Amino acid sequence: MPSPNYEEYEKSLDTIRDGVMRDYFVGIVNINQHQLNVSRTYLWVSAALIGVYTAAFDRYGSYITSQTYSLGFGLLSGALAAVGFGLCLYAIPIRKGYRSIPQRGWGEFSREAYDLLKHSRPNSHAVFLTSFINKMDLAYAHNMRSNRGRARLLRGTSWVLIGSFSSACITAAIAAGFYAVNNS
Repeated sequence: MPSPNYEEYEKSLDTIRDGVMRDYFVGIVNINQHQLNVSRTYLWVSAALIGVYTAAFDRYGSYITSQTYSLGFGLLSGALAAVGFGLCLYAIPIRKGYRSIPQRGWGEFSREAYDLLKHSRPNSHAVFLTSFINKMDLAYAHNMRSNRGRARLLRGTSWVLIGSFSSACITAAIAAGFYAVNNS
């Protein structure tokens, strides 16, 4: 059996390391930034909805409260907007946090490389790269689980805000119908 070509194996590991590193930083930087922007946007939308609902109730409260259904849908829209606001505040920080590549600190990698050198491990570069890729993969998997959790929360928030706006439209339609019937 021919001896393995460790030089080509190390080149392959370098390529894998570079790809995993790009994915790791995309997960931490790009996805996280996008999710923060979405959270802030939903926060402003929910705050705007609460403000509009308050102003509408202040101006048209008599029409809204005159019908049980319009009052019910009006309260539902306000409650959903408040829930959406709370969910946005809850979604901004990552609950399980992000995991860095090293467990204790970046110095552990230099220590690991030194230990491989000290024990004269053959192909220490390949062994080190394999260990490093494994640690990056574990951190990446943890970070993606955190991102998926926040994404689910943000998708739920979007549906809550859509429900709030839909309920407000129903409230407005009922109140406008009541106004049209009483003023014709």
